[in-house]
Amino acid sequence: MRKQVKRTLALLLVLGTLLPMLLVSAHAVQPRYIGTSMITTNLNIQTVGGTIGYAECVGYVELYMGYHATMVMELQQAGTTIKSWSCETDTETELCKYWNVPGGYVYCVKVTVYTYNSNNVLVETNTIYSPEQYYIK
Repeated sequence: MRKQVKRTLALLLVLGTLLPMLLVSAHAVQPRYIGTSMITTNLNIQTVGGTIGYAECVGYVELYMGYHATMVMELQQAGTTIKSWSCETDTETELCKYWNVPGGYVYCVKVTVYTYNSNNVLVETNTIYSPEQYYIK
């Protein structure tokens, strides 16, 4: 009986130690930025007619106070940039651009954000990619 109680207490102690670690690691891992609060990107391709698609490319950046950034958004076809756009912000901005694309290729949007502090010193460079889309038409 005593052995059973000791085992049960030992098990509860181990579970009490491990459970908080398991709960923390269950959350999605978020990158830690210095001056950038959030970066997102998206790609949506609609059929225009025939074999041509209309690619909607979206990039979004949000900054912490005291920082400014240049966002470069690239539309990539099979890993090669076919069109790029850029903008600057000191708060948040969404860049939404459109481009005609031919069928038969894999596409994605690449967003790179160059973040600077108030002394115009580059403090971080972050790059994210949209999910790839294979446009068939």
